[in-house]
Amino acid sequence: MTGEEAASHVNRLEHADKNILDFYRIKLLYVYSVAGLHKLGISFILSTLIPSLFSFFLIGWIVFSWSARVFDPLPALVFSALLLLINPSIILARLSSPDPLSNLFLFFCFYRIYFERKYLWTILLLLISLFIRMDNIVSVVILLTSMKYWPGKNSATRIPGMVYLVSLFLAGMICFCINFHFEKNFWWFTHVTYIQSFHAYGVQVLIYFLSVSESFIPALLLLSLLALFQRKLNIRKKSGLLLLSVGLIFFGRFLLFPSYEERFATSFYLAGFLILLELLLGERSLKPVSS
Repeated sequence: MTGEEAASHVNRLEHADKNILDFYRIKLLYVYSVAGLHKLGISFILSTLIPSLFSFFLIGWIVFSWSARVFDPLPALVFSALLLLINPSIILARLSSPDPLSNLFLFFCFYRIYFERKYLWTILLLLISLFIRMDNIVSVVILLTSMKYWPGKNSATRIPGMVYLVSLFLAGMICFCINFHFEKNFWWFTHVTYIQSFHAYGVQVLIYFLSVSESFIPALLLLSLLALFQRKLNIRKKSGLLLLSVGLIFFGRFLLFPSYEERFATSFYLAGFLILLELLLGERSLKPVSS
């Protein structure tokens, strides 16, 4: 770092919230990835960036793969490039945080669900995502429920009732065990400022809506309504169910964590925009996808 950069970095550290790094104790997969890279002789700074760069590359690969299955070559190239260049996507490549890895796992799950891959690997990926960010529990519960009620009884995506219940139980146990073994205070979340009073929560909600108004959520909602009315309320069940899942994830996270930053939602944006673009342009016959 230059002297000016070092001074700025030290200033941020000195004025950071107390014990803020304690929150990383429950982001196991990211922390151990960084530690493993550092043990290989890579600097700590670069070790925090490599998982992000790797995740961004794989997210890009999945976006191109998804586009190639539903669009002609030229639109697929244009849409993929633009989706990867929007701020919530491209910023993932430069973050020293678990968010890019989290978005990778969730977006790959959206891909597998939409193209009806076998559910066992999808469930495993969803459970692993809890080791990256424990607040992914909202997304995991909603996506598992979507898979439980997925249209088509013979679909590879649809999970039986017992598998659904066992998966929910495992997700809950993973969160409990991580919180119990890796946090000094099991009830650490009760110290979050905005849940300590109705006034603080109300202020946080106002901040949340300000952030949302400046995000891609209004564009996603507008395109959803356009697709809905353009098709005269006749949208394929699987497209509608996955779009509903994205909406419920946003709503569920709002109720539990009324704090919004777009980098958390990249996987939801990408899945939502790809489904809506397909609906608006008209589906082309899809090739069978191997399981």
